[in-house]
Amino acid sequence: MAQVLAGRKPLLRSPRKRKQRKGWQVGLMVVVIVVGIAAGTILLVLMKGFDKNILDSSLLLVEQQQEDLRSILKEFKTMRDTTVDAVTAGLTNIGMDNDNDNDNDEEDDTNDGVKKHKKNKKADWEIAFDKVMQDANRTLHKARAIRSSVTAATGSTTGTRGDAGGSTTTNIWDNSTILPDWLKEYFAWHKEQLQILHDTWKPKLILQRDNAASLLLWNQALDGSIHDHKHRFFIVRCFAFDRSCGGLADRLLPLPYLLQVAHNTSRILFIQFEKPAPLTSYMVPPRGGLDWRIPSWLLPALNFTGETRRYKGVTNLEWHASNPNETIVCSVLQTWHYGSQPYNEHRRGDTEPKFKYVVRDVWRTLFTPTLSLQQKLQQQLRDLQLREGHYTAVHLRLLYAMGADERSSEDTIRWTRNAINCASNLDHGPPYFVASDSHEAGRAAVEYGMEHSMPNNNNNQRMIVARLAATNNNNNTTPFHYDRIPVLKDDPEQKAAPYHASDYDETYVDLYLLAMAQCVSYGVGGYGKLASFLSYNSSCSNLHFKKRMMQSCLWLDHDVHDNNDNRDDNNNNLPLSMPSLLSPPMD
Repeated sequence: MAQVLAGRKPLLRSPRKRKQRKGWQVGLMVVVIVVGIAAGTILLVLMKGFDKNILDSSLLLVEQQQEDLRSILKEFKTMRDTTVDAVTAGLTNIGMDNDNDNDNDEEDDTNDGVKKHKKNKKADWEIAFDKVMQDANRTLHKARAIRSSVTAATGSTTGTRGDAGGSTTTNIWDNSTILPDWLKEYFAWHKEQLQILHDTWKPKLILQRDNAASLLLWNQALDGSIHDHKHRFFIVRCFAFDRSCGGLADRLLPLPYLLQVAHNTSRILFIQFEKPAPLTSYMVPPRGGLDWRIPSWLLPALNFTGETRRYKGVTNLEWHASNPNETIVCSVLQTWHYGSQPYNEHRRGDTEPKFKYVVRDVWRTLFTPTLSLQQKLQQQLRDLQLREGHYTAVHLRLLYAMGADERSSEDTIRWTRNAINCASNLDHGPPYFVASDSHEAGRAAVEYGMEHSMPNNNNNQRMIVARLAATNNNNNTTPFHYDRIPVLKDDPEQKAAPYHASDYDETYVDLYLLAMAQCVSYGVGGYGKLASFLSYNSSCSNLHFKKRMMQSCLWLDHDVHDNNDNRDDNNNNLPLSMPSLLSPPMD
């Protein structure tokens, strides 16, 4: 065996030496790129405050260096694939020659040795090239981070060509320092898969040719070959025929965990709500974010019916999602932990941020309010004299377990005041914004604010504010709850009763006003928890109601300086280094 391998040694070493020499050349190019990026960064810092045109040119140079690095990565991949194929072919020839030179006993031993050597040699090549590609990928990621930090420090943004709005060319998730790498990789993979779907399947599905819909549902390639892309889907759903989907937090707070499942099972995640209205009536993907909408040309092919299974529990959901034979898996997750428990258990190391800390960046990657809702939010901030990120919020759900007629006014006032007292114990201090499903609680909150004055005798800002003028098309005195959507029992298809989509606008307006706070005090239900996780400081929160018991709190006065610890002097509207929850919608 050793003699046979020795006789073929030049065949194996010659291409390897050539690839090694070329590898060193490409490696040197990587070093040059890295040095160039570092030098460009230093130059940008030194140029801060100089001509903006020169600065923009330097930022464009960094972008060009990034493109060069991408080309190098492609060349490395081609080199790796070519070399592995050459080595594999050479080792196969050794085995064939050996078949002709040895008897049956020696043949078995030789083939086993060739297979083992072939496997090890292929692994060596793949490991070597994969390591170089990983290093280059890390360098590219650092280049993006450097460009983003320099752009933020200089107050300049480089727009895409022809984009008058000056939007950045990077994806939202690339700029996050919280999201784990695997989640960023999934977002990039998701974007790539959508493009493949668009280019490969859309023409066939629209023209209804080659039985494309059936092939897609059965996870088959279009032409029957192994080279066509096949896809599996993960649908976060609430269809018209679904009896119960839970509240807004039940549906959307588990998204970090659901993305984790989608990543681990290589599924394209979509969100499809039909009750109380399409989710796009309220929120859409942001520019540079993840597009979770099912394309209109794809929706008929997915063939959703009342027989389509959905999974509410973690165990069933993970089991079905991990089954490669199930093309479509639907989730209507209903758990008390909102997916935080399995998410934290599956983290890749103790240094990876926990569930509650990634919710905000995941949300910013997936959602932004529609333009009409953004206008309402901005108007509310002006009317309430609030600045995003510079107030404390209180969520008070009084109609959760019993109706308004079963709760006395005295209890409403007592619980409202106590909730505000608990908020005053948080680090940030006033002003305090109160959101509740009871307008009576809002009025009680405003009246309580009249008993206190703002620090430093600031009479221009009210201590406690609430949205007392919120109206709904149904002329109800309380906002709608997502988990209280009426269903027609006599309808054989169990479709939801008619209502206006705008009836639920206030649900999202209140959520964002709570989430735009620095700190949040909340009680029963997941709505307040969701707002707290979305806030500017998810660690700055407390519970004013826990295990069906009011958590008694005393009022705590704050100094005027308490609110200025985290202020960005260059931007009086946002806390330091925290991007807004409001961003331009995706085209």
